Order: sequence, then C-alpha cells, then structure tokens
Amino acid sequence: MTLSTPSETLYVTARGLTTSPVPYGARTFQIDFDFVNHELCISATDGRGGRFPLRACSVAVFYRDLMRELGRLGIYPEICRKPNEVNHPTRFDLDTWPSSTLSAANSVVVPLRL
Repeated sequence: MTLSTPSETLYVTARGLTTSPVPYGARTFQIDFDFVNHELCISATDGRGGRFPLRACSVAVFYRDLMRELGRLGIYPEICRKPNEVNHPTRFDLDTWPSSTLSAANSVVVPLRL
C-alpha cells in the first residue's frame, strides 16, 4: 500500500510510514514516521541520523523541526512549501492553525497497523 501525492510517495511500514531512500548528492537519506514510538527518524547512508518526537503542533512547527533536523545533517532538499491537494493552500511554514490531538492522529494510524 502506498500513500501518494504528485511529488512524493509514502510507504506503509510495520511501524508507520517511510519515504524510502531519497538520493541527495553523494548520499541517500530516508525519513520514517514511527507511530509506535511517536517520533520522526531520519537516516542517511553516511551513518548520520536524527530524530524528534511527533507531538501535537501546528504544521509550521512540524515543518520548522523537520527542516532544522535535516539541516543539522547537512541535507537541504528543495521542497514545495504548499500542499498540492487543496484549493487555496497555505504554505507549510506559515500554517499556524492549531494542531489536532494525538488521539485524532491515532484514529488514522491505527487502521494502518491492520
């Protein structure tokens, strides 16, 4: 099963979702949403990695945390800052709408585990 947008595909794993390997310069990195431990993990082929907790926050805060962690690893991907799936999208870095609760997020995650 895959979840896809025009620009990227997320694949279901035993623990959540993954980007699968993404080429970046001379190395490759992967981003995993670990819904078991409630954290986002980044792994690179040079042995470096990072992580941060998945918590209730706005899209802007999540985007900032993701870009900061990628930057800490020397990864600066070109990412379209607007979602493609909605009319009149708000840029990720400007989307400060209050987040949903962890229980609401789990209502999506639990069916992925089945």
